[in-house]
Parts: sequence; structure tokens; C-alpha cells
Amino acid sequence: MIKKGTNTRSLLIEKATPLFAKKGYDGATIKDICQATGMNVSLVSYYFGGKEGLFHACIESFGEFGLRTAEKILVPPKSKQEFDIRLSLFLDEIINIHFEHIELLTLIHKEMESQSQKSSEVFKKTFHKVFELLVAFFSTAQDNGIISKELDSRLCTSILFGSIKSFLMVNPKLRKVFSLPDIENPASRKKIRDNYIKIFCEGFCNEKNN
Repeated sequence: MIKKGTNTRSLLIEKATPLFAKKGYDGATIKDICQATGMNVSLVSYYFGGKEGLFHACIESFGEFGLRTAEKILVPPKSKQEFDIRLSLFLDEIINIHFEHIELLTLIHKEMESQSQKSSEVFKKTFHKVFELLVAFFSTAQDNGIISKELDSRLCTSILFGSIKSFLMVNPKLRKVFSLPDIENPASRKKIRDNYIKIFCEGFCNEKNN
């Protein structure tokens, strides 16, 4: 039995996240979570108020990790070279996260579509802030003459996120049908990243930067 302490809450989130990802919200039981952590059922209620609270805490923790990563990468670019490098690093993170956590992301997208009040609060604090960071990244690049001011930075961000989500979450069987790159292959992930950079950067750049 693990004693109540400062790490108990984090451990519950750590162990519950893959269970929710694998079994879904309904499939992952409190018993499963407690068996994975060796903790008493009462601790879930103590720290989260129950299974639903733990579920949203898992999503929030995942979102906070993504936000911290985005904050480190999406520093306002001062040059075309820096713009390309930072966007490449950001895309690498997104592609790898989809590869490593596809089941969890599928669950998160379903939760986003449910539009529950609690889910909306979590997304505003984490995933929405990542979106706004990329908008600001593009806007600063426009102000510094790196990308065209004729583009709408918010629309560009929506297109980038939307296309990545649609592409990376394609069913593996459909990938084979359309002969799409296999994201399990590191070389394929790099190829996907490079093509996004080529499409977006060359499409964004002013003529003087070409």
C-alpha cells in the first residue's frame, strides 16, 4: 500500500492515463486504476472526487506537457532560418506525440466533441493556449517580414492543426490503401515533417526570402 503523499496524485494520473487511453473512459474502472497503482479506491475520491475528476486531470496533465513544450519551441522568430527551425521542431513534437499517444489523442478528440463544461475548461487552459502560441508565432513572423502579411495567421494555424490531425489519425488500413507513409517508421515521420515544412514555409515566405 502506497502512503498518501505529495507524489500520490501524480502517480494516479501517470498510471490512469494509459488505462483510459487503452480502454476508454467507460472501459477503465477504478478497480483497474487502483490495481495498477497499488492504492486504495478512497484515494481517487480524495484527490479527484471520483473517476471523472481523475479522467479530466489526466487530460489536463497531458495538455500541460504539450503547452510547456510549445512554449519552449515557439519563441518569436527573428529570421527566416529561425522560423524554419522552430516550426520544424514543433512539427516533430506533434508528429511524435501522435505516434506515441494515438489512443489517448483519439480519446481526447472525442472528449472535445462532447463539449462538456469540464472538458471546455481543460482545453482552454492547455490545448487552446498551444493554438494561440502558434498564432502568435505566425503573427510575429509577419511583423518581422518573414512570412507574407496577406495571410491570416489564425486561419493558417487552423489549417496546419486540422491537416495534421486528419493525416496522422488516418486508420492504418486506409494508409495502406492510399500508400501513405507509415508513422511507425522514423524515416517516414521525418519525411512527413519535411513535406509540411516545404509546403508551409515556401508558401508563407515573401519573395525576398526565396
